[in-house]
Amino acid sequence: MLPVVTLMSIAIALPNIPKHRVKQLLNNMNQGVSLVKLIDKTLGKNAQLINLRKAADIFEVELYKKWLNINLSKTSLNCTNSKEVLRELSIKAEGIITKFKNREKDPIMENPHKWPAKVVAANSMYRITRTILFSSEVQEENEQTYDGLFEQLCVMIADIVAAYLTNLPMV
Repeated sequence: MLPVVTLMSIAIALPNIPKHRVKQLLNNMNQGVSLVKLIDKTLGKNAQLINLRKAADIFEVELYKKWLNINLSKTSLNCTNSKEVLRELSIKAEGIITKFKNREKDPIMENPHKWPAKVVAANSMYRITRTILFSSEVQEENEQTYDGLFEQLCVMIADIVAAYLTNLPMV
């Protein structure tokens, strides 16, 4: 669930995406998320998965277009292209992780499974944005652009939800 919410947050923050496309993504996700949550709660009963589920639950993406109190619509307006949005979200996520690591001196907290939900969510955002930025830089060398990033994110989200739905018979 956490990767779905993270990818959805990135998609919402992208600039120059027509509002009706973002609204359509949110509407479609509301339908899939309820099933994904049911599957997650039924099959994911161990402590590590519970912490990941809590990290996904703290998001206000669906209603308020926010990620950890960061206004995604505002981020979209302040950035001129997808690369800037990805860098901005990556920097903010890294800041949350760094602040936590500097404050928390307990060696047990070096294990990400023990981190608070907000830090787990920030770690997810950091890793996903950095991966997209890296793969986009590789693509840029081949003269490909960021124009299709929204569509790529939508496909990734759909693929993850579809993978969750394959577990539906077990619920």
